[in-house]
This record gives sequence, structure tokens and C-alpha cells, in this order.
Amino acid sequence: MTREALVYLTTRDVQEYVYCPRFIYFIRVMQLRPQPTYKMKRGNAKHEQLIRRHMHEKDETIEKYYNIYLRDDELGLIGLLDYLETDGDELIPVEYKTGNPQSGTETDYHRAQLVAQALLVERRFHRYVRRVKVIYEKLPAPIIYDLSGAEKIRILRMLDEIRTIIQKEIMPPPTPHEAKCQDCEFWRVCLRV
Repeated sequence: MTREALVYLTTRDVQEYVYCPRFIYFIRVMQLRPQPTYKMKRGNAKHEQLIRRHMHEKDETIEKYYNIYLRDDELGLIGLLDYLETDGDELIPVEYKTGNPQSGTETDYHRAQLVAQALLVERRFHRYVRRVKVIYEKLPAPIIYDLSGAEKIRILRMLDEIRTIIQKEIMPPPTPHEAKCQDCEFWRVCLRV
């Protein structure tokens, strides 16, 4: 694929694709812009309060760099990290989430977003990222995920799948997890048909 023909994706696209592949179709192909839900508005307000107003913090051993915008033209990937944490040796992408923690390979859309961010960090800083962190508002401690090469390869393949949906305008099947549809802002156009 030539550089001009490359469809740029965001780490948020990866998150949405794992949540439900139809999000990509509705947002990127049909260009639908649903009204933000209460949960989305609340999440944005929390991010503004806790993340977006900060630039840099340092304690005795850890530095945090907030609002890190990364773009890689070779991957065709763009992301905004809530913050990048470092002890001088290791770089750890960190996301703050107001939603509920997820588990399981197919439903962990938050982790997929972080793996995509880890790929961007590796490309930008030329350092291997072995862990990512999610801070859930409702949990007392962050969740730290160890990353594997296979997981990163899975995300790279996913980028190709997402681009195929966009370029060929293919509506994918809905998520197999029907409970996700209850709060979906695209329910009225999708209807799981």
C-alpha cells in the first residue's frame, strides 16, 4: 500500500473495533457522529480534570509525561496517551478509565488500545515496551498487563482488518457479546441485523 493510500487509524479505532467491529463501519464509513452518552460525557470530564490539565510530574523514582501525542507514518497509527510513565529504564503507557474493567481476550478493548499505544511508544522512542497500565476509577489499584510479541502482532493484523472495513466499506458482523448493545449509541442504526 502506498503512503498516500494508507488510511490512518487511531488507537481509539483499535479499542472500538475490539468492543464491536461495527463501530468502525458506522464512524469511519458511514461518518455517523452519535450524541455522546452520559458515560462518555462523564469520562471526558474526568479526563479533563485528572489528565488533560497536567504536563509533567516527578517523584523520587517515577516521571509521568501527560497527553503524549504519537504518530507513526509507517504503521499509519495515531494515539494520544493519557500519560507515559518511566523510571528511567522502562516506558509504560498508562490509560485512565472511568468504565468497568474488562477481562478475556475478545472483550478486553481497553487492553487492545494500550497495546496499540505500546507499539507507538516503541516506534517513537526505539525501546521495547513490556508492560502497560490501566487505572480504573472504581478499583483501588491499577492493573498492569505484561505484553507479548504475539499480542502486538495481533494488533498489527487488526489494523489491516480495520482498514479493509473502511476501504471496502464492509459492514462486519456485530459483537458476539450482545450485552454490549444495551448502552450502544449506534443501536438505532445497527439493530444487530
